[in-house]
Amino acid sequence: MSDFELGSDELSREFVIMVPLPSERLRRDSTRPKQHRYRVLDAALAPRLQIFRAEHDLTQAEVASAVGAANKSVVAEWENGFKVPSGMRRRQLVELLEGKRWRILRALVVEGDGMPARWQQAVRWYCRASREVRNRRTVGGVILRVLEEMRGVTTLDELRDHYRERDRGWSGNPATPMPAGATARLAEDAAYGQRWTEIVSGITTDPRRPSLGSAPIKRMTQ
Repeated sequence: MSDFELGSDELSREFVIMVPLPSERLRRDSTRPKQHRYRVLDAALAPRLQIFRAEHDLTQAEVASAVGAANKSVVAEWENGFKVPSGMRRRQLVELLEGKRWRILRALVVEGDGMPARWQQAVRWYCRASREVRNRRTVGGVILRVLEEMRGVTTLDELRDHYRERDRGWSGNPATPMPAGATARLAEDAAYGQRWTEIVSGITTDPRRPSLGSAPIKRMTQ
């Protein structure tokens, strides 16, 4: 029984390389070609991880944190096929790809004090993007829909909890075409960042109007 045998909840396809080894250790003066033993490789894991990250706008560092890998370099090696995860790391990565670790990813975003960095970056991005009418009509409409879901959220702590408890990712909606450079995650993060400023300022905004683009964004704490 292999240590890398898949569990019932893991990916179903594997690519196995079996290379026979000599029965005796090669002598230093031997001219016979060296032979190597290769670990079991999962043929589907690397491309699936690349597609998943692109679809949900995830960084390699975020994936590493969500599955307990040491750093983003480990995730890069998985994607390039240089290494494969095993044991608990493999199981957690499969859970991530199956959409079972969204709350862990979201909790990482809202760690720390003040407005989360990703929300700040997204609001700044939309401030620039909203200068164009087409962006206000497309991305602005997406942001407004998310904002309307949060109008009942009245404190910053509740806002963090609302974001953390959304048990879904950031895949795009084909019914809402987005301009180049825009992603579903950017739009959602911009909505949460904008709701943060609304709570602090007490002013309700409409992202479809050009006024948002000129509003200064400051780091705010409760």
